[in-house]
Amino acid sequence: DGYGRYNFFEGGAIYYHPNLGTYAIPKIIAEVWKKEGWEKGTLGYPTSDEIIKNNNSVQYFEFGAVISTKGGSYKVIYNSLRSKNGLYTKWRQTGGIDSYLGDLVAPNKNYPKTFRYHFAEFQNGFIYENPTINENPAFVIKKGPFFDYYAKQKWETGALGFPISDEKIKKDGTLFQNFEHGTVFYSKSLGAFEQKL
Repeated sequence: DGYGRYNFFEGGAIYYHPNLGTYAIPKIIAEVWKKEGWEKGTLGYPTSDEIIKNNNSVQYFEFGAVISTKGGSYKVIYNSLRSKNGLYTKWRQTGGIDSYLGDLVAPNKNYPKTFRYHFAEFQNGFIYENPTINENPAFVIKKGPFFDYYAKQKWETGALGFPISDEKIKKDGTLFQNFEHGTVFYSKSLGAFEQKL
């Protein structure tokens, strides 16, 4: 693309970008990156070396990450259309490899009829990318009362639609989360309940 430089080796590659730095990509991650279109594809350039922690392997890229959970096959999460903000960026904001959402369970899934809507599943919750929100289009639904209620309403295909906020707390201690077509509240005494817009 006229910006980067690289060398290939028996065990992987080293890539350099003048604004992003120089990083090594192990061969097994490079093979996944190749399928995604190298630096011009879904993930862009690497922005870290491989990170190994808690028996997980992660390598960060401009617009996504290549992740192996507990020695399993490598999977990819990413922001749609190489956007600066989206599902991958939200995951990084939750801690990345140290995310409170835990290990990756299922990578990006999208909906053929709703272009650019994606979600990914983690041990402790989901991240949904909603392209109708310009600034920060991705939101977390933690597993628990909000997710259980959302599941009963048929998730994003139901009346609530996609999330448009993370879980929040009111001054009186009531938790709530906003969706395209309503708000779900939760209190210990009442459980989860909905207020439609």
